[in-house]
Amino acid sequence: MKILVTGAGGMLGRAICEELENERLDYVAWLNKTTDDSNKIFRGDLTDFSLVDKILKSVDFEAIIHCAALTDVNYCESNKTKSYNLHVKASEHLAKRFPDSRFVYVSTDSVYGGIQGNSNETSLLNPVNYYAFSKLIGEERVQQNNKNYLILRTNIYGMHSPFTGKSLAEWALLQVRNRQKFKGYGNVKFNPVYVGQLAKIIVKNLIFSKKTGIYNIGSEEIVSKFDFLREILLSFYQNDDLIEESFIESSINGVPRPLNTSISVEKFKADFDELITLKSGIIDFKTKFNQYVQENPNWG
Repeated sequence: MKILVTGAGGMLGRAICEELENERLDYVAWLNKTTDDSNKIFRGDLTDFSLVDKILKSVDFEAIIHCAALTDVNYCESNKTKSYNLHVKASEHLAKRFPDSRFVYVSTDSVYGGIQGNSNETSLLNPVNYYAFSKLIGEERVQQNNKNYLILRTNIYGMHSPFTGKSLAEWALLQVRNRQKFKGYGNVKFNPVYVGQLAKIIVKNLIFSKKTGIYNIGSEEIVSKFDFLREILLSFYQNDDLIEESFIESSINGVPRPLNTSISVEKFKADFDELITLKSGIIDFKTKFNQYVQENPNWG
């Protein structure tokens, strides 16, 4: 099986490529920019469709794992054309080019709108910002143009490499390193999944499965972002004295934010026999972080 991974420079895409390496599967990583000369890497803008067609004209893939996304909610709100081109048009273009290939589209739990929480795959869809809206339209285009799709609605955490401090977990660890007090939102709820957990599931199970459709994927536990960050601090440092609980409105800097994107994962558990726990994910995350710190003592 030959596999294409888009967004391979991001947290999830990189984790998937590492897992593909571990499993010795044949893959190509697509990055927007890179200085790596490996023959396992394609370079270019996924929204430049003439370039995409030129690069892919003589390559066929049995599976596409489409992780490429603009995840900065404020950026998407201010750059709607770029967001639409990547989340919608690029997804549609790839789905049309590989209509029979396994197509895993990584979406977001934000498509539910965050009003009621514990949403299942048939719950009302109500994206409240442009990031979520464009990801939802991307879902629809994939479904329309590929008959072997899996859409994963999820909320990931992890660490970039090199460390950027931009993800929620990275940011918290950076605050601790600098001995700065910080706040976690007690009224924002979700089911976070560590990128390493999700990468293993995608590589070892989902790309080989015959099942299609939409699946919520997250941890068994529904937690607030405050409690999630506390769990990380307690696991890493046995101390949570720097974090304080706070509460936010449903809009930040004029951009609406869903407050409760918690999801039901019962369909996923039943169909794929996979159990994701918050504790096991944080343990894996801690192991990965400690390895990184050993190799990069001046991290952050």
